[in-house]
Amino acid sequence: DDLGDETQFIKWAAPPTEPVDVNATRTDPQLSTFWESFTYNEREGGYAAFFALADGATANVYKLNSLKNYRWLDKNTRRIEIKFAVFNGMLRMFTFVKIQLGWDQTGGFLPYNHKGGTKVEVKTVNMEPYRSDVGEDMVQMACEITLMILIFYQCSSFVRLLIETGVKEGFRGKVEMQDDGTRVYIGGLKNLLMDKWTIIDAANYFLFVLYIFVRITLIKNILDNVISVPTNQWEGFLETAANDISFQLLGNFFNVLLCLTKCFKYYRFQPRLAIINKTLETSFSDLYHFFLMFLTFLFGFAVMAHIRFGPQLEQFATILESLMTCFMMMLGAGLDFAALAYADGYMAPVFFISFMFLVQIILLNVLLAILVDSYALAKEMTVEMYGGEEDNMPSLASDIGTILKHATAWGAVSDDVLLRAVEELIEMERESATVQDILEIIPETVRQKGKITAESIFKNGSIEVVEHEEEEEEEEGDHAPHQSAMPAGTGDRKVSMMSMTSIPNMKHVDPSEAELLRRIDEVVMENAQLRRRGGKEGKAGR
Repeated sequence: DDLGDETQFIKWAAPPTEPVDVNATRTDPQLSTFWESFTYNEREGGYAAFFALADGATANVYKLNSLKNYRWLDKNTRRIEIKFAVFNGMLRMFTFVKIQLGWDQTGGFLPYNHKGGTKVEVKTVNMEPYRSDVGEDMVQMACEITLMILIFYQCSSFVRLLIETGVKEGFRGKVEMQDDGTRVYIGGLKNLLMDKWTIIDAANYFLFVLYIFVRITLIKNILDNVISVPTNQWEGFLETAANDISFQLLGNFFNVLLCLTKCFKYYRFQPRLAIINKTLETSFSDLYHFFLMFLTFLFGFAVMAHIRFGPQLEQFATILESLMTCFMMMLGAGLDFAALAYADGYMAPVFFISFMFLVQIILLNVLLAILVDSYALAKEMTVEMYGGEEDNMPSLASDIGTILKHATAWGAVSDDVLLRAVEELIEMERESATVQDILEIIPETVRQKGKITAESIFKNGSIEVVEHEEEEEEEEGDHAPHQSAMPAGTGDRKVSMMSMTSIPNMKHVDPSEAELLRRIDEVVMENAQLRRRGGKEGKAGR
């Protein structure tokens, strides 16, 4: 590979206590710019010494020894950063490496990455992100353009929703009076902005827009700072580009977390998946009080460990590190008992046993009990919405089939027209209705304009059409009400109002009322069967 790199050493320290004369090095041909290493560099924030690879190993070693002799490192030095970059000609990639070494005020070496301690960063920078001769780069560019278009569409839809809500419903929304005389605001821009999903969507779209801005800025800077290899100068843009990429990845990390959270929002359409949402909603009050007690115990044990084990163990050196160590111990991945016993053999068993018993055994099981009870309650509430029978709950496969049926139902009546008709039937307290009833309740002008027929209603995948067959009975009075409820020409097809829950914004029937009606229907059917059975036995006896 053609390597064009340069190593940069930067130290952060107060000015030397005694002046050091380095002007004599100006006349040394091997140290022509050596004195610059003792001049404070505003851009780097310290004293920078540059070692060029093209100068050769001998010259660089001589310069390094001169830095040592002129006390470039002294007792005031707190941190040293070693930066260098390499180029891989096969992959055409630059790799930026940064090694940080730190010391505390007493001169002790800091081996861990905290408070300016030891840290190693290795970052790759692609200075040719979109090459026309590489198919993968073209695919990446096409995917990024498609993503930007989708983000623009989603953001514009979100802004349009806010504007339409503010224009149609106002800021506060519609005022309704409750039975107790209180005023409740329904809808409105204020309620929409205060909704948790609106806040999550806004944060999600903001991070997407931030990603686009950082990405475009990075590509522009790459095009404006072309690096030719081999080179004999320090290319500071590599560090800037590496930091921009790190910031971009950090934003993407939180954005993916928000996208995972939004999955709960999109799972609400399916009753079985929505049980998880209801579990979290029903358990929120209990979880809130539980976490108050949990954090109290965790913080108390963290303080205890910091006081007793902090002077000997790095994991308990500060309150924050002690909290993190105790949390990892709770999960079984933190410090073990042997390390505690090494710090204090007498108090280690007391701390370890009490922590494991109170936090890991009791509190974690209480958390599990809260979630299990909330899940059982959420599932029971969902089952009651479907008549108290778990088998009546639609599965994900059936819902996907309904969605595909609805998407491929050409010539079907629109959901908006059907929804208005169903809402009118619900206001008439109709539990079920024939297709002819739905057709007749749709205004004539709408039917003619949309060419709505009974067949187009059948094609809509949002409702479920149930075949209902009437048995011929010798006693006509038994089923006279059923026959009168069926208009002529509709035959044996009825639409159950309880099966229309897949229509958006559909009003749910009261579960208790639905259960009562179901039981009444069962009693009526049993009585009818008994009467028919009794009539047949009487005829046989005669």
